[in-house]
Amino acid sequence: MIRIGDKVIDQLSFPDGALNVKIPEVDNLLVSWHYQNDSELFTLICLRKHFKNYPMALYMPYCPHARMDRVKSAEDCFTLKHFCEVINSLEFSEVYIEDPHSNVAPALLNNCITVQPFTHLENVMEKIENSEDLVMCYPDEGAMKRARFFSEVLG
Repeated sequence: MIRIGDKVIDQLSFPDGALNVKIPEVDNLLVSWHYQNDSELFTLICLRKHFKNYPMALYMPYCPHARMDRVKSAEDCFTLKHFCEVINSLEFSEVYIEDPHSNVAPALLNNCITVQPFTHLENVMEKIENSEDLVMCYPDEGAMKRARFFSEVLG
């Protein structure tokens, strides 16, 4: 889902499948992209080009392709690099990403500001604070390191 300011951008399509996007009147040029699939990227490109003469910021709570942060073999496509090249070509004044998978995405994105998800974690910790049966599971070493960092910061 893509929002500009507080308005959701409806991603409609013509009968042939081509994008039919209507740009609402807005006061705020902060674009929030709550990624669902790559087809939204074309909507984002069209939005940015529509407002090409104005500074515009992009907020992505999840950075698409961030998990493809390295190439291990010749058959791997470094999709994160190509994704970041497209975002960079749109020349956002700031690109905010929340809790990136690794430090590669922020390094590849121009004007990138990393936002730590402390508010989300504080809400979760309040709900489980009195739980005696708390078990934490991590999908990988990076997740474990981030969780350890957040738990130290949040106390």
